[in-house]
Amino acid sequence: MSPYYYLFLLILPLGCYMKYMKYINTACKTIGVMCCCSATSTCATKIDKDIYEISFKINNKPFKFRMNVQNGPTSIEKIVCDGKDSTKDIEPYFNFYNSDILDNLTPSMLGYQQIGIEYFDGEEKYIEDNENVLEKCLA
Repeated sequence: MSPYYYLFLLILPLGCYMKYMKYINTACKTIGVMCCCSATSTCATKIDKDIYEISFKINNKPFKFRMNVQNGPTSIEKIVCDGKDSTKDIEPYFNFYNSDILDNLTPSMLGYQQIGIEYFDGEEKYIEDNENVLEKCLA
């Protein structure tokens, strides 16, 4: 056996790393964000495997929605504006546009059997177990 086979054992993993570097870096960043930010994030709550609930306030008015987050890297490699790399500033807008905001919300998904909604004009609506809350309230 050649005494240079040790060099082959060192070069092969390096070649694989270079080929899959983008995916390995994305995986490392994702793990880092999950470990560091998930415990401290107050606006995002994990509901299911890929479903998160986002809640925030603007002008003291609460907003809340559920989002289905797709795993894996984005299709955008780099965004250049005026000769400068602007990927970190602009890519989140594309990620939000490509996300799937859930438009089906039932009382059973929220842990209730029935929801009663009273409006300021005196109207009342009752939503049963598997009816879509958003569809019935906006109709």
